[in-house]
Formats: sequence, C-alpha cells, structure tokens
Amino acid sequence: ASSRINKQHQAFFENIKAEQTKNLELKAGLCEQTEELAQQLYTTRKEWNRASDRLLEIQKTWKTIGFAPKKDNNRIYERFRAACDAFFERKSRHFAAVDDQYGENLRRKEALLEEMAAADILAGGFEMIRDFQRRWGEIGFVPIKQKEAIQKRYKEVVDKMFDTLRSSERDRSMDRFKEKVSSLKATGDRRLRTE
Repeated sequence: ASSRINKQHQAFFENIKAEQTKNLELKAGLCEQTEELAQQLYTTRKEWNRASDRLLEIQKTWKTIGFAPKKDNNRIYERFRAACDAFFERKSRHFAAVDDQYGENLRRKEALLEEMAAADILAGGFEMIRDFQRRWGEIGFVPIKQKEAIQKRYKEVVDKMFDTLRSSERDRSMDRFKEKVSSLKATGDRRLRTE
C-alpha cells in the first residue's frame, strides 16, 4: 500500500515538474516575442500603438501561464520584465522627442504668425500669402492641445490679409472708374450716360 502511495506521490510531482517545464518553455517563447518587439524600429504613432497592443496581449498571456520550475521562475520573470521595460522606455523616449518637435513646431508657427501680421501685404500681394501658406504647411504638427487655437489664429491672419487685398483691389477699381468718369466729363463724351 505504501509503495502505491509513493508511486502516486511521485507521479503527482512528476506531473507538476512536467507542467512547470512546459510553462518555462511557454514563458521563454513570450520572452523572445517581447524582446523582438523591444528591438523593432517604430516610427509612427500607429506602429507604436500596434506594438503596444501586441505587448499587452503577451502580458495577458503571461499571466495565464503557471509557475516555471522554482530555480528558473525568477530568472524567466526578470528576463520578461526587462524586455517589457526596454520596450516602454523606448516608447517613452520616442514620444518625448515627438513632443519636443511638436513644441518647436508651435514656436515656429507662432513666429510665422508674427511675421505674417507685420508683413506689408499690399506690397507682396497674393504671392506673399501663398508663400506664407506654403511655409506654414512645411512646419508640421503642433501639440494637440494647442492645435485648434493656433489654427484659428492662422485663419484669422490669412483672412485679414485677403480682406486687405480685396479692399485694396476694390479701392483701385473705384479709383479707375472715377478717373474714367472724370476723363469722360472733361471731354464732354456722350458715353458718360452709360457709365
């Protein structure tokens, strides 16, 4: 009877050991996937988000896997944690650099707005407005929190420039008309009635 109990006991622990060995292999596979994600080059927000979603799936899977053998459990966890930390540190650095660039773009757009407001639009005409619009578009994105406000200011400045040019064109047209009428009056031309 005791040998039967010992065999059951031994089989029980062998099953646990086999399961833990299998868990170790599964966790090693997840570590490899995570390390690969941490090494990939991501350049867009969409790529980073996709990779982040994938890593979160891997982390969920990790939590569903049981323990690895005691001697390997801490080592495999540390490997996994290091790969996750490396990924999220790279992501954080990437977006900090993007935020810095967006901040610089905001400063450049604000400086361009000042230049636009101070410009002699009557001397530069529509060509000057097109140049300002081209330069504005080349600057790039600004922080999302300031996007609407800076866009509104830009639109106001551009609208004011166009209004100035239109009003100047109307004034010139009216001056030409008055000049023509005066000329016709002075010559006593009958076409004056039609004008």
